[in-house]
Amino acid sequence: MHAAAPTIVTPLPLSLRGDAAALVWGAFGRAVAPGASRRAGIALLRRCLARDRMLAAVDPCGGLLGVVALRGPGGGLMQPRPAARRMILRPWARWRDRAARLRPRPPATSDAVLDGLAVAPCARRRGVASALVIAAADRARRQGFAALRAEVAPGDAAALQLYRALGFQPAGRIRTGWRAQALVLRLPL
Repeated sequence: MHAAAPTIVTPLPLSLRGDAAALVWGAFGRAVAPGASRRAGIALLRRCLARDRMLAAVDPCGGLLGVVALRGPGGGLMQPRPAARRMILRPWARWRDRAARLRPRPPATSDAVLDGLAVAPCARRRGVASALVIAAADRARRQGFAALRAEVAPGDAAALQLYRALGFQPAGRIRTGWRAQALVLRLPL
């Protein structure tokens, strides 16, 4: 028996902001706030998630199954809120946060970029990520973008398989940190 397709909602409902913050922290915590504790990182995300750029997959009871944001010229998953960062991050972690801002940034692109795709462990391998990416592609198309782009760690076999199954094609590599690289996959819209 197949599970029902998740409902995709946007913007991220306020009632799901805490769940989304915890989900994103679990997937990308070190990239969001290097050196921060889980509690501080989730608090920071609660304040800084760009709800209007996010799509959420919810189950029939309204529980959060997954999230993704679209990054474009106006930003991505997180809104810059320096005051929130200073208030929430411990003083000993702030130097790591400053160092993270010095990392090389991906080059600008005219494509919409998938930012922060995260699926709850209980919802994996049930089509949630596919539903989120398809909905994000539809939203990017309606916003006038020519393509949707995904930046994937070379060793993330599950993500690479997902994007290839959805029609994404290799489009090169970019640096995402001092030593880290990502594969760029692109889906013309």
